[in-house]
Amino acid sequence: MVALLRTLGYDAIGVESNRLARSATASEAEQFNLLNEFTELPFDDHVFDAVVETALCRLPQQEVGKAIEEIRRVTSMAWCLDR
Repeated sequence: MVALLRTLGYDAIGVESNRLARSATASEAEQFNLLNEFTELPFDDHVFDAVVETALCRLPQQEVGKAIEEIRRVTSMAWCLDR
C-alpha cells in the first residue's frame, strides 16, 4: 500500500511489525516501510495528518489499547480503521 500511495503523490510511510510482511514491500518503497512494533511508533507527536490502520486485528488483545493510543498520539487530524 505504501508504494501505491507514494505513486499517487502521498507522502506515505508504513509500519510493519512482521519481518515476513515487510519483506513483501516493493524495493522502491522499502525505505518508507519501517519494521517496528505498533505499540511504540518511532514518530513525534501529531506528525501525520491521517493514519490508515490495517493491523489491529492481528495484534494480541492486550496490545490493542496501546497501539490505538500510539495511533492517536502520532495523528493530528484523523485516522481510519480498516478491517
